[in-house]
Amino acid sequence: MLTLAQQITFSGRKIRRGPCAIASSVLFEHTWTRRIVLSSLLHAVVVAAAPIQVEQSIDRVFAVSDVHCDYTLNQDWLAELKQKQYGQNDVLLLAGDISDDLGLIRQSLSTAAEAFGRVFYVPGNHELWVRGEPHSIKNGTAQDSIQKLQLILQLCQELGIHTTPARLGNLCIVPLLSWHHSSWDKEPDIQGVPHVSALSIADYGACIWPDTGPGQGVQGSLDIAEWFDKQNQTGWQELLQQKQGCDVISLAHFLPHQALLPEKRYLFYPNLAKAAGSEPLAHRLRALQPDVNIFGHTHFSWDATIEGIRHIQAPLCGPSERRRRPRSLTFEQLTPLGPMDRSKIIPTPSDFDPVKADWLPIQIYESDAYRSRMGKAGVDADGWQALQHGYICPTLGAHWSEYYSYHMREPDNVQMAPWVAGMYERRTRRAAKATGKPPPNKGV
Repeated sequence: MLTLAQQITFSGRKIRRGPCAIASSVLFEHTWTRRIVLSSLLHAVVVAAAPIQVEQSIDRVFAVSDVHCDYTLNQDWLAELKQKQYGQNDVLLLAGDISDDLGLIRQSLSTAAEAFGRVFYVPGNHELWVRGEPHSIKNGTAQDSIQKLQLILQLCQELGIHTTPARLGNLCIVPLLSWHHSSWDKEPDIQGVPHVSALSIADYGACIWPDTGPGQGVQGSLDIAEWFDKQNQTGWQELLQQKQGCDVISLAHFLPHQALLPEKRYLFYPNLAKAAGSEPLAHRLRALQPDVNIFGHTHFSWDATIEGIRHIQAPLCGPSERRRRPRSLTFEQLTPLGPMDRSKIIPTPSDFDPVKADWLPIQIYESDAYRSRMGKAGVDADGWQALQHGYICPTLGAHWSEYYSYHMREPDNVQMAPWVAGMYERRTRRAAKATGKPPPNKGV
């Protein structure tokens, strides 16, 4: 059998694989010690020692998250991107949650690569679900979520998808691996809602962590989040040096700050906060200080600046979500409506169809060279904000982030919003009816 060095070699900026793949019996040993060794070797291959200088000018950067290509309509949406006017100098940032099916992940990334000159991607939580039989088309040879991650990173290598930092001219793009942990949630809980479990948090039932690995198999462990963050460490100091004088955009699936999530009283599942964010990610972003960070996971459009970093979420979500709540998914330049007032209707064009999601992917960046060719050099009257070497998009009118730009966050207020309280009241009454017990008093 070929050695690892024989099987994988470096050639220019592309990593080429030899004629033989690493034998699955070696790569996927069941002992955690062997897996850590092999994971480190794989990481050394996947994560470059420093941002790679790519001899290519960049025109525009677009972003989207949570494309969930398990839905046929979302597959169609992605395929239609090939028909739009994106060029070889355009870049797509894909901030996680494509599917848990390796076949669909391959198909979706291949489609994105056909539409854009370069694609940067970080896996989300759905990708690491290990459901159904091992050694299946959906899971490949993965028997746990760490092995699933390895397979996805290998797939990205094969397809030419960036999962590691790269310097494209004067723009540095930094994908960051991350994972959520329950201790990230620092805000008071709301009583009377389901506790965090495999029944309420899908990851707790669908992800498998080795018992002898980080977190010792415990879901929601900070140790697991720290393990993911450490995968970004190789070449980190070189990255911090080489980013100087560059515009910097990062992307990560999870949230670095709880202020990027609506307060618990507004959420149908208030304990979402216990499976949404990462403190290690927040620390890493503080060190990196990107101009913009793209995130996903929570399915709320967002545009807010925290600690000097602009955070943008542009989720596609499922078709039914887009149909039910376009207000919290689209970007509009509107006066923010109070979330407690659900009677107001956002004015939209008569032909507006939220299921089509024509506003995505969001364009977030233009290079100086591109603006010069378009006759916009040095002009910021269109609302685009100048960075060192390019321009970042105008403030996006995302409903929840606009709301919090006008209203203070009140995490200590644990009284459910009317629509949340009403949902739980209906559930309680249905449960009481099913068991033959008297329904509780209204408001319980």
